[in-house]
Amino acid sequence: MERALDSALQDSKRFTTFNRQNVTYNYEGMVAQSYSHQINGPVYGNVQFGDIQSRDQHIRERILASLRFEGMDRYHERPLESHPGTYGWIFADEPLVVHSCETCDESGPAYERWAARRCRAQIESDKRASQSAASFQNWLRYSDEIFWVTGKAGSGKSCLMKFLAGHNRTSDVLHLWAGSDVVICEFYFWAAGGKLEQSQGRLLRSLLYQLLNFNQEMIERAVPQRWAAMERSNGHSTPWQHSELRKALQSVVEYYRGTQKLCFFIDGLDGFAGDHQDLIDDLKALNRSPDIKICVSSRPWNVFSHRLGGGSETLFLKLHELTYRDLSLYVGERLGQISIVPLPNATYIEGAYCTNLQSFILAKAQGVFLWVKLAVNGLRRGIEERDTLSELQTRLQTTPSDIEDFIQKMFDSIDPVYRKYCARVLLLLMAKFRETYSNLLLVRLWQLSQDPDNQKLASTMYDQDTILPELLDLLDQSQILVNKWCKDLVDVVRPAPNMNKSDADLALEIVYCCSSHHILFAHRTILDFARAKADDGSLD
Repeated sequence: MERALDSALQDSKRFTTFNRQNVTYNYEGMVAQSYSHQINGPVYGNVQFGDIQSRDQHIRERILASLRFEGMDRYHERPLESHPGTYGWIFADEPLVVHSCETCDESGPAYERWAARRCRAQIESDKRASQSAASFQNWLRYSDEIFWVTGKAGSGKSCLMKFLAGHNRTSDVLHLWAGSDVVICEFYFWAAGGKLEQSQGRLLRSLLYQLLNFNQEMIERAVPQRWAAMERSNGHSTPWQHSELRKALQSVVEYYRGTQKLCFFIDGLDGFAGDHQDLIDDLKALNRSPDIKICVSSRPWNVFSHRLGGGSETLFLKLHELTYRDLSLYVGERLGQISIVPLPNATYIEGAYCTNLQSFILAKAQGVFLWVKLAVNGLRRGIEERDTLSELQTRLQTTPSDIEDFIQKMFDSIDPVYRKYCARVLLLLMAKFRETYSNLLLVRLWQLSQDPDNQKLASTMYDQDTILPELLDLLDQSQILVNKWCKDLVDVVRPAPNMNKSDADLALEIVYCCSSHHILFAHRTILDFARAKADDGSLD
């Protein structure tokens, strides 16, 4: 297995650099180019400065660029988003309106009994959600403890953290605490994003970048030795050391003491590769500042339940117990689209049968959003195959309620012809996870098929006559391969290209498309599954 991973790693590394018309992609150089503004136009590298002001601005931009790392904004690129309308309960001004069960007659048809059970489950979930919402808002406004978001694997913790960090109500309530605007920073310890993304160094770099970018005039004070070194070297930077990052962050916190409040949202502590006790100690030390609030999330592991939450139910929430209404909204909208497909007895989809299916899914999901998403995707594939209503119900009844078993069943259901390609994709993603190089490129999938025609098409990306639309078509075809081979085990990230580039910038745009369109595990739980399959030799 190790040899297979190493071979996959070396094979994939050869695709991380792409040359066209003597233009070589280099991450830090591209970032520096994007963030720099020189007085003499687009000139980068060793620049002769016209005055001290432009020199200082160049140093600031180079220091910020040196803090950035490949994948720093990856979570914002991911297709995983909270469904419209979900999580709104956490900022509800009034307790959730719990609907009455008077119309749910348990002596009626089977679907009405399902509805009655669903009503009771939603009542309990809504009560807990209202209590947790009040606790979170009180924490934003008053508390100086760390707030902990926990929940089962796949329950939507990362989506909630992203929702909270970017919501206007978060800023508004924090304003009441601070008396002024609060700087909000976020970081995602998502283990499927690459080995270094699990490191504390990347946490420090990300937080430091966000804080210094907020107030660039502070950079010289925060990192005086690096500033002086860059003055002497005409803007060249050296690698960041962990001790330097810690000292710089402490300098920033000290600089803001009594003048600027900060709030950090740090997601996925269980994805951290180091000692979790040390990580919690560092976060608690940082949180001692009266100017800092910290909200974290993790799976409910003992190390976190013992150290976080402050021993009080007002300082944590269990997400899988609070989202029945959210899951119901998601399932209802997704199933509501089924009736547009011509099926035998399709008219029942919108009525009793839809209620039955929805209630069955919600009861089996146990608050796990990922389970619901995968189950609904399976139903939709059944619709595409013109399954009857009884066949759709059988799909749900035979779906394991445990998310890990569900993923295993998905893998086993892949056509044997495609499964070997799926295994190769998972191995390549595992190799990416173990190292620090760039993402698994989407265009790489063409050559995994070992089809001569596909390899010929893939080789055209290096031809001098290749143009951007042709490359985008190649990427479209690659995405079709991914979907065919891997079903819902991986996600494809496709940033929108700029189709209006000048000839001078065309090569850079092609480089951008090749290097930014990539594949990643659809969820941390699927990474865990791939690890287990690799360990037992099932992917060889």
